[in-house]
Amino acid sequence: MHRTVLLQDEKIAFQRCQSCCSNYHCPFCGPKVFKPTMNLHVVDNHVCNHLSLAVHHEEFLIVKCNLQCREQAHFHCCYCPNTVIRKVQIVKHLASCKKRQVPPTEPATVEPATISEPVTCEPIVPSASVATSEPVAFKESAVAEGVPLPIKSLLVPKKLRIQKKVQCGHCGITVNKKNLDVHVKRKHAGKICDVMEDRHLPSECIDPVSGIYAVEKSFYRPCSVIHVQKKTSGPHPVVTCEMDECISSVEFAAQSGFQHFECIHLKSLQFCPWPNKIPVVLDEDVLVDMIAPNVFGEQTKATCVATKAAANLAGVPLSVELTIGGPSTKKYISVYESKVSYYSRLGRVIASYDSTRNTWHCPCAKPRGSCLHQNIARWHLFQLHKQLFVSLPVDRHAQCLAQEHAC
Repeated sequence: MHRTVLLQDEKIAFQRCQSCCSNYHCPFCGPKVFKPTMNLHVVDNHVCNHLSLAVHHEEFLIVKCNLQCREQAHFHCCYCPNTVIRKVQIVKHLASCKKRQVPPTEPATVEPATISEPVTCEPIVPSASVATSEPVAFKESAVAEGVPLPIKSLLVPKKLRIQKKVQCGHCGITVNKKNLDVHVKRKHAGKICDVMEDRHLPSECIDPVSGIYAVEKSFYRPCSVIHVQKKTSGPHPVVTCEMDECISSVEFAAQSGFQHFECIHLKSLQFCPWPNKIPVVLDEDVLVDMIAPNVFGEQTKATCVATKAAANLAGVPLSVELTIGGPSTKKYISVYESKVSYYSRLGRVIASYDSTRNTWHCPCAKPRGSCLHQNIARWHLFQLHKQLFVSLPVDRHAQCLAQEHAC
């Protein structure tokens, strides 16, 4: 048992060192931790601090060890040779280690050996026949037969924790989910990139009359798409971005005297290509075809037709398919929204469809839920990319054979 594992009533005796010096050493600390002293009361107070912070476990008193067993101060277990650093851990370890110990068996009682008186006569010399006889096999004592062999304690298998991996939206590397926020703060926060002709965010014009554009969110791929508005003509010019960080930067710049500050999304619009696409007009007859395979219902059809009429009245396109953003398996649709909210600050919402996972996403909808913007985006894709909604034919005969083979 280690010297730091004491009994409850055990007293510590202090003696001067006889090897290296004539001072008093702490029995639980090395010379680098506690400098040997000539005063007995100094080491006595130091040891009293050890005892006040010790761990009380049944009849044992476990003092924290500062010897050269480990680099850090630690506790020794009174049941096994393991060491633990924290006090909370040693309490838990003692409780679990005690349960793993084999209960001791009572040793067989051995009668004390009788000491015979010394023999005064001359020793008898053994004859040659006795010397050449076969060696006598000594039997083991009763004590050795009664004591069972030590049984190794069963090791409790450790539970393996599965680390959840996620992909960074800026640089695309895979990190642990709990380290994603730290990675973004260290690698991507506060980085200001100059917008130039050979380095700018891809953008696309959605509504040239209102000055609504779609811009990629960051320089790192893959990334999503956001809306910005830059309308400098007319009686009410508007230059704004829907990102919270960009809005805060513009307000801070305005307070500092920079009235014409622009974020990287607005600066990238100077390299936006001229809009040459004809707006897509969604046909209401397509909704009838979507009701047949149970893609839509009658109520959803009426809501989509009403939203189309509101977009025509406002003079804006109902839906625009974007060619920017990533990855390539996602399709982004900019949908008109009449109400201004936290997810539609510029009167439009971007609904995305992942063709590999067959999932939809909209900032206004809950996970695995549907909304008006997703329904209009389905209407748009059903009219232009109907193959996305056509499932592959299933060979019933081959399916039956596969099921029989599996059985």
